[in-house]
Amino acid sequence: MGEVYKATDTKLDRPVAVKLLPRASVQDHESRQRLLQEARSAASLNHPNIVTIYSVDSAQGQDFIVMEYVDGETLRTRAADGKLDFTQIADIGAQIADALAAAHAIGLIHRDIKPTNILVTRTGLAKVLDFGLAKQVARVRDAAPTDATVAQLTTPGLIVGTIAYMSPEQARGERLDGRTDIFSLGSTLYEALTGQPPFSGASALATMHEIATMEPELPSRLQPELPPDIDLILARAMAKERDERYQSARDVADALRGFREGTDAATSTIVMPRQLLARGPNNLPSQLTSFIGRRRERGEVRRLFSASRIVTLTGPGGSGKTRLAIQVATDLLPEYVDGTWLVELETLDDPAFIGQSVGKVLDIPEEPGRSPLVTLAEHLAGKHLLLILDNCEHLAAAVASLAEGLLRSCPKLRILTTSREALGLRGEIVWRVPMLSVPDIRTSAVRTREAAARYESVRLFVDRAVAAQSSFTLTDRNAPVIAQICHRLDGIPLAIELAAVRVKALAPEKILERLQDRFQLLTGGSRTALPRQQTLRAAVDWSYDLLSPSERVLLNRASVFAGGFTLEAAEAVCPNGHFEDFEVLDLVTALVDKSLVVPGDVDASGDRYRLLETIREYGMEKLRTSGEAPALASRHTDYFLNLAETAEPELRGPDQSI
Repeated sequence: MGEVYKATDTKLDRPVAVKLLPRASVQDHESRQRLLQEARSAASLNHPNIVTIYSVDSAQGQDFIVMEYVDGETLRTRAADGKLDFTQIADIGAQIADALAAAHAIGLIHRDIKPTNILVTRTGLAKVLDFGLAKQVARVRDAAPTDATVAQLTTPGLIVGTIAYMSPEQARGERLDGRTDIFSLGSTLYEALTGQPPFSGASALATMHEIATMEPELPSRLQPELPPDIDLILARAMAKERDERYQSARDVADALRGFREGTDAATSTIVMPRQLLARGPNNLPSQLTSFIGRRRERGEVRRLFSASRIVTLTGPGGSGKTRLAIQVATDLLPEYVDGTWLVELETLDDPAFIGQSVGKVLDIPEEPGRSPLVTLAEHLAGKHLLLILDNCEHLAAAVASLAEGLLRSCPKLRILTTSREALGLRGEIVWRVPMLSVPDIRTSAVRTREAAARYESVRLFVDRAVAAQSSFTLTDRNAPVIAQICHRLDGIPLAIELAAVRVKALAPEKILERLQDRFQLLTGGSRTALPRQQTLRAAVDWSYDLLSPSERVLLNRASVFAGGFTLEAAEAVCPNGHFEDFEVLDLVTALVDKSLVVPGDVDASGDRYRLLETIREYGMEKLRTSGEAPALASRHTDYFLNLAETAEPELRGPDQSI
């Protein structure tokens, strides 16, 4: 609304922008009041991403606003000219979200966010324009249609805004809050990224119908170079129901910065919107908690399917294998016309029923006299789908047999499995799920909240702590302590989540102190989770109980090594009645395969191995219970004393290098 001219402030000798009403609207009272409303709304905000208002005045019967001159182009023009890549658009979106957060904080809703109301300078600075339709409410979340507005410009049921970008509730003339702007921001970024608006009916009424009832095409389908994260972010921003959108503009800014900068640099909190799961056939669960980080991991797992039709995610209990598999499957939804299907095997004890479990999920009935494999293969022969077989470790051989049979008969089938060890299937790619990134407190101090928040483990702790205690915040004071907690817990997602729940009763300093007995402390899991996900001890027990007797003994005895061990050290210290030294290699290899021993770097003395601190503490507890601890400590001392005495003469002499 209005005409904008570049002018010069002769008193201050600076360029300014002057906005005037069109001549046809000069005598229109409502138009004049909207111009005044724009000036008042923008002037009430002092934010680098909102155009600054210098003054509002009138001359010769003409009202006008004098504002900051921005040397740039609209977002629509910049994006259409191909001058912006998707990371730059995400950065611009984060800046707009920052501006909206400032407006919402004082109860101001813009109501007309669109590509032509965003200016972008040559340096990438975004500026929000045109607050002419802004609405002041007492509380952003509780605005009602009857709330008074400036000059009573908005009456109940009146639709204001630009139709192609307005939210469903705005199109219906319902009550508005800050989440209305979030929907419009999502629509604006969608157009900037794809080159077309998300909703574009043949008429205004048809467009409003699309906004209310239809889902736009996934951005990554229109522009294949876009990562799937942007699909999730925009789908959540443009959810039809307000309660399913981001609940604040600050959340949008965090998500966009995480998408732009990657998991090592900013918070990337993504919750799967319900409507995105409805895009294709699937039974994937809608997650109740946010998914933190793992951006690189998700991309890597997706790429593995270009090299193999079966991929197995391995890792110790609580490492997030299932959650990562579900997220990857969600990312891949658009690529499988027959869907992505999750088969949970954790509670299944009899391997004979694996085929029936798969058939039940896929709605393929059993046929008397035929094996489940034959029936499944016949039904899936021409299907293009992704099958997720979750928690396979206790049924590994039977799962491998079924998977091999299906892959032979179904050329378009892909299988993603999660297990604490590989299935041992020909053609299988085994991908070890890494722990979340943790601060290395031994080499660098984490003294500020900004430094701590660069790590996924810290962000997960904070996210779950806020869910447990809404007043919890990451501060410069508690950041070093939380960094130590995450380091002590090895970046294991389950352990960090269980620790974060304790903020309801304990300060972070007290949680850190009590980690000396972590299995007593970390017991507060969700009551709806499976039993082994409710406590840290239960998660480790599950893995331990699947070991052979010799593997258990070696794991217990290996816990005597505090800083890792070499194969030679384990062969010298660990055998004592249960197995011979030549068997140690096979046992260590088995524990590596079962994700309980972590292979380290190769050094001058050979391969090194280590136990995660949580696994080591568990093994030490078992070792003490068995009564072997004193004998193992003595053998450990003897080995390293002999090693030191042997090495001592070599510490001086011509063979030493500088």
